Amino acid sequence: MIDRHIFHALWTQWGHSLAWELTPQQQDQLAHLYHLVMEGNRQQNLTRITKIADFWEKHLWDSLFPLTAYFTQAGLRLIDIGTGAGFPGLPLAVVCPSWQVVLLDSRRKKTAFIDRAIHTLGLKNAQTVTDRAENYQINGTGYDLAVIRAVGNLELCAQYSLPLLKPTGTAVLYRGHWTPEDELAVHQICGSGQWHLSSLTAYVTPITHSQRHSLSLQKC
Repeated sequence: MIDRHIFHALWTQWGHSLAWELTPQQQDQLAHLYHLVMEGNRQQNLTRITKIADFWEKHLWDSLFPLTAYFTQAGLRLIDIGTGAGFPGLPLAVVCPSWQVVLLDSRRKKTAFIDRAIHTLGLKNAQTVTDRAENYQINGTGYDLAVIRAVGNLELCAQYSLPLLKPTGTAVLYRGHWTPEDELAVHQICGSGQWHLSSLTAYVTPITHSQRHSLSLQKC
């Protein structure tokens, strides 16, 4: 598979920016995920990002970078809210096999695709839930991490995350450019007494140098 070699070359050239070493098997799994998404695109609209390098940077690298500080922690329970085509949940499940990853989306076609990807990639640590975030009822003590990428405004993301986390849990919100509206929203969210801001990180993607931000909120 020629794309496998392209993916390995991309990790060799740019993977150091993750500050985390992926195994050759994990790189192969992520290359295979690219093929699965491209095949799925023929049946439904999964992504407009189809070039290999764009997919690597905007779906894989972008999914992984905000969570690299947690990769040394084993056994975490993570929920990906509004996962869409499986990002960031599927790359995280590949890279962190000791984690338990739940991919939540309200669209059955999307979760059916992710179920096939989970089976094909041999991921024993991932499962889907088809439900709306505001309706989803958790069993047990909640999740260590909730991640949300490209789903609504900050207030909505915080609202979706809060009931799904354990008392010590953290919500990691993926954002693009940081706006004055985002700044105001953070003050309002943290002023509610339910959250405090643990980190706000600005970074750029390694190939196109696009601006990104990740926001970590901890339950009070």
